[in-house]
Amino acid sequence: MYILGEEDLLRKKLFLALEALDREKIFLHTKFLEIEAPNGAFRIPLIAGFVLLNALVGNGAMLLWGGYGYGKTMLIKYLGRLLTSTPLEEIEASILRANPQLIEEKIVGRLHLGRLIKEGEEEVVWRRFIKSFWKIIDEINRLSPGAQDVILSLLGEGIVKYFDSVFVSRKYVLYATLNPRDVGTFPLSMPLLDRFGIAVVVKSPLLDDMNEIVLLPDDKVLKKSIPAVLSIDELVNIWAYVEAMPIEPVAQMFMSVLAKEISLCDRVDKETGIFVEVGPKICTGCPFENLDTVCKYVYTPLSVRAQKDLAKYSKALAWLLGLKSVPLSVVVTIAPYVIWHRLRFSDKYLEEFGFDRFRFAKHIVESVLRTFLQRLPLLQAYEDLKAGNVDPRMINMIKNARNDDLIIRYEVAPLVDLFLEDAYIRLVGELKSSIESQKRTEIEETLEKAKSELNPTQYSALIRFYVSKLRRNRRKIVTRFGVWRQHLDDLSKVLNADLSGTLNPPTTTRIDRKSEILEVIVIDDRDNAPVIINVYTLWDDIIDKITNALGGQCQVS
Repeated sequence: MYILGEEDLLRKKLFLALEALDREKIFLHTKFLEIEAPNGAFRIPLIAGFVLLNALVGNGAMLLWGGYGYGKTMLIKYLGRLLTSTPLEEIEASILRANPQLIEEKIVGRLHLGRLIKEGEEEVVWRRFIKSFWKIIDEINRLSPGAQDVILSLLGEGIVKYFDSVFVSRKYVLYATLNPRDVGTFPLSMPLLDRFGIAVVVKSPLLDDMNEIVLLPDDKVLKKSIPAVLSIDELVNIWAYVEAMPIEPVAQMFMSVLAKEISLCDRVDKETGIFVEVGPKICTGCPFENLDTVCKYVYTPLSVRAQKDLAKYSKALAWLLGLKSVPLSVVVTIAPYVIWHRLRFSDKYLEEFGFDRFRFAKHIVESVLRTFLQRLPLLQAYEDLKAGNVDPRMINMIKNARNDDLIIRYEVAPLVDLFLEDAYIRLVGELKSSIESQKRTEIEETLEKAKSELNPTQYSALIRFYVSKLRRNRRKIVTRFGVWRQHLDDLSKVLNADLSGTLNPPTTTRIDRKSEILEVIVIDDRDNAPVIINVYTLWDDIIDKITNALGGQCQVS
């Protein structure tokens, strides 16, 4: 049975966990993250807030970058106790404390020597770190390159291998601390850094915090009593609710523009690595060098993984704040923490910020936002054009902006003429008319006709236009996995789809029903775990059919 108000209850418990950290003086760091949202201003503790945020996304990985003795590892340990109910001793025993001599066997596992000698079988005894849900790597930059590869495999594929055995880590939360001043350390590779969805810089506490720290009891002598606020199961339930959060169109557009602004270059392809080798020589004499562009600041492109992480953590923050969707302000707040550790910056411009990479990344995001808002009327005119609304004045403005705007030059202007063709305008007009009258058969006929009459670029644009209309009519159905499993056959018939894959979570299943789309989000196979169905449709009949197939054991919102 669906528990009404579960999301609000879980959200309340998370804030209780933050209050417990503050009450017990676990991490004194009174800097706050300020967020402007449509329903008001919010603020949460900067470092503790981000550490908590990392736990709200499925298989989140976070890097805490700062000097020793600032309480990074202690904060992660105690928050693990608060959010998972795992005993502190167990969390402590599972920490991977890095050092240059740490080999794969010490990280991953060892062979069961008794079984190997007596029976000749290679049975692997996996290390605590590998099996733990709440994973902590202390001072990851003390791992040798070979040992770093083990972590890369875990973060990249969710698996670790030892001899012929494979351990699949389907559910975990991972944190790594890094002390850049430590001697005898190894640089982290760009691919490994890219696997960390978010990173924060942990600096020395403020003077007032220091004054309070001096008065605290010695935690080596007096152990703190840390309550259990959530369980692992409750935390995993949150993952499903976060994953189901919708992103507002303007916020979605900004994510894409940010990646493109960083990655585009008028002269070379940054993907080739030439930019890293040649650097500012490429920019010399470029017509975009003296404009308000960020292409000259960054030598490496932003990965698709970074865009996905920006979406994930933006959803997590929006959900934590109780918002119904992810607004632009939340994405802008999260963006610097997602990109600063992944990119190679120009030393020439980085020097102006005292080689503070995070502050420079924040400047880049603010610069992209400024340009984005100035360009937004052109981007909206481009979207209107794809929706069949032709404004000759705006089209001329788009074409005239090519010399001053890389996004317009390479991503927008070259496609304008495609959407001015008679066939495209006619078909998008037919589709709009059918949408307004909600004639399902006509919509499906128009989409089928467009498939054969339009080229792939035009057809994709038409489909995206239609999907954008559907997403404005999102309905959310929440049930329990036990109910979902019990009624799976009936649901498969109603949706005319093979849903057997949903019984092996975590998984997201997309069901394309020609004129409507469904997304089924299943995180866990516990009977009480939530199953969320996002339904994008113009009609209510499919909602009624799903509700009936579930025996009414669901909530629709």
